[in-house]
Amino acid sequence: MSAQVPPGSPSLPRRGSEGGPDTRRAVLAVALVTWRAALRTRAAAVLAVLLAIVVGWLPGVLRDDGTALGRAQVVWTYARGLAQALVCVGVVWLAADAPARELRGGPAQLLGVRPLARGAWWLGWWLGVSALVVTLSGLAGVLTAARVGVANLPRPHRAIALSAQPFTLASGESRTWTLPPGARGELRLRPRCVLLDGPVLELQVGAHPPRRLALRADACHTVALGRPAGGSLALRNRGAETVAFGPGDGPTLLTPGGGRFATWLAGETILALQLLLLAALGCAAGSALSFPVAALVGLGYLVAAAHAPLLVPLAGQAGAAARLGLALTAGLHRWWPVGALAEGRALGAPELGGALATLGPATLGLVLLGVLVWRARELGRGDQP
Repeated sequence: MSAQVPPGSPSLPRRGSEGGPDTRRAVLAVALVTWRAALRTRAAAVLAVLLAIVVGWLPGVLRDDGTALGRAQVVWTYARGLAQALVCVGVVWLAADAPARELRGGPAQLLGVRPLARGAWWLGWWLGVSALVVTLSGLAGVLTAARVGVANLPRPHRAIALSAQPFTLASGESRTWTLPPGARGELRLRPRCVLLDGPVLELQVGAHPPRRLALRADACHTVALGRPAGGSLALRNRGAETVAFGPGDGPTLLTPGGGRFATWLAGETILALQLLLLAALGCAAGSALSFPVAALVGLGYLVAAAHAPLLVPLAGQAGAAARLGLALTAGLHRWWPVGALAEGRALGAPELGGALATLGPATLGLVLLGVLVWRARELGRGDQP
């Protein structure tokens, strides 16, 4: 007696050689059905509505300083950041639900009557969910960029910290740093402690005449360097009070770092790489656990990634598995490009390579783990491990 094929199931080719044409067609068939099934879920509908609200309504109520640059920074930080956070939650939810949905609905039982490589089935889930959320993320990025204008984003720069350690300048005291050859761009300072406002700090670049700066506490001061005649930078405190600089708040050289559109495109690419990792995590968790538990694992990972700077110092006291998890969350937190785009930090080939080197092996490891777990899963037990 032939088995009944559940409605909406993919038309799967017969099992072929591993990686052969039949397997590739099977992966694409499962990915297409997964895309359609995820798109019809309530979770996808809620995610789409929330993204429309964040991208369409939120920029209109955010307050800024009245300049095009200030508005672009505020909208990109809050609207684009919140939209991507919603997409990250959505991809974990949809990916964890993909195996459970197939087991509950019955299509997974086809593996017993019409053999298909389980690895192809799992890869189809991963690709289908990834394609859906990457599309939603890309639309949010394009709509946000159209709302504020990519040309209004800060000009990309690369920061070279001349003094990463905290220091103070007492009255009459000076410090000197060596500038890189051919240095150009701007110099940024952020004093943390200034008791009296006024032109108290004298800045001299090379042989140029010194300039007096009126300082304000906890405010960034940017000075255009032009073309330095020499290779040194000198700061002297001409005031009566001590000026203090915290870690990373001392002289920082901002050099031009490429075009705005190239930086925006690199940032969107890094966000897509993060979604591929999260989709692999959700599918792997859903292959081993029931849907509620798998969803909690994915959401817990996102919470840990958001607090990675607080958790990483604890890695030395944790076990090997915990250290590996902390390393994965730290990588996701480190390559969050939304803040870089809002602040004007350059994103190019070095940053793309670094993100790929960090997120790529983690994604590949989760894919292999998910395939192995799915191959060992007992399908007859439904949505229960």
